[in-house]
Amino acid sequence: MTVAYIVKTGSKNEDPAEAGVSHFLEHFVFKGTKKFSSSKEVMRAMDSIGAEYNASTSKEATTYWVKTASDNLSKAVEMIGELVYKPLLPGNLLDQEKGTILQEMAMIEDHPMSKIGDTFETLIFGAGTPLGRDIIGTKETISNMKLQQLADYRLRRYAPENSVLVVAGGVKAGEVVKLAESAFGKLPEAASDKNYKSYNNYKNYSPPEAGGRQIEFRKTDQVHLEMGKKAFKRQDPRRYALSLLMTVLGGNASSRLFQIVREKLGLAYYVHSGSTRYEEDGYVAIGAGVAPGKAREAEAEILKIVRGLKVTADELSEAKGFSLGHLALAWEESHYIAGHLADNFLFEKSIRTRQEIERNLKKVSLNEVNSLSESLFGNSQPLSLAAIGPVDNMLYFLSNHD
Repeated sequence: MTVAYIVKTGSKNEDPAEAGVSHFLEHFVFKGTKKFSSSKEVMRAMDSIGAEYNASTSKEATTYWVKTASDNLSKAVEMIGELVYKPLLPGNLLDQEKGTILQEMAMIEDHPMSKIGDTFETLIFGAGTPLGRDIIGTKETISNMKLQQLADYRLRRYAPENSVLVVAGGVKAGEVVKLAESAFGKLPEAASDKNYKSYNNYKNYSPPEAGGRQIEFRKTDQVHLEMGKKAFKRQDPRRYALSLLMTVLGGNASSRLFQIVREKLGLAYYVHSGSTRYEEDGYVAIGAGVAPGKAREAEAEILKIVRGLKVTADELSEAKGFSLGHLALAWEESHYIAGHLADNFLFEKSIRTRQEIERNLKKVSLNEVNSLSESLFGNSQPLSLAAIGPVDNMLYFLSNHD
């Protein structure tokens, strides 16, 4: 059983001067609550029921979850309620948490495979835009974070009309409602958020030119590449065709990219493709880790595969089988179901059932997939590229760089 509470707020909802406040707050609530006065007490309460638990922040949402046996439903709902609406936010621990987050930031910086995704999103959406900023914030905004900023942000964004509590597992709906009423009580409406600037009306926003390149030189043993372009937003009906197209391109071990770039040419250990869709915008991307002296060749081979991507009937059939099989496996996990339901409730017009998703995948035609491939990759449309490693802007290996 999984109990999850998701707030429809993330880094894109922040003022640039408070960048990272969503993620900081998600960390800081674990420092103690009204009933559990310290982080140790919070964790002891979770550990005492053998729960798996965590929280996460994305560009659009903040999630708190507890996965435990169904017998522990009452305790799990209580813990979520404490964290979300009764945190102490102890001022004496603020500087300590700043240090923790700055170390998390350093960890990401030291791990190019993790950092390349952020670098690519900044490139494709534009530095300083709501979707182009890093979720974690900057060293400056984290170092200058004030307790009042955390408290004010929570009051502005954490409210019933902007949130959802989801329970997935062997429980009864009536019992969940009673426990939620007890744990959460009457919650305040959101305070006015006058400073919030949505992505759509963000002032002075001009999309970066397609085909841009962002190269960060590092003396590493591997070059991490991310290539892609704008696609479409979350609710676009073409998302099912896009999912199947990305599966054929680089979504599994029998995909074009994996079989050619890794298995045939030996250019990469990992190579994959996928799509990311936000409320307002989205993109497709191809990622790979390659030897520095092979980066230019790898880019050329990837472009060759993408430009000539015309899916066959057999490939589409296999992609459907793969997607339906993975969906069936995912539906065995309460954590996945809880996330799916919350995501649909907050961002979609209705809850998509497993059966609806299956129907939409099955009915995608070969013509739809190939038309989409042509619109995204045909006519030599430019792909943006981000890279981290010992290469220059054209991906030449710089072995003697100082």
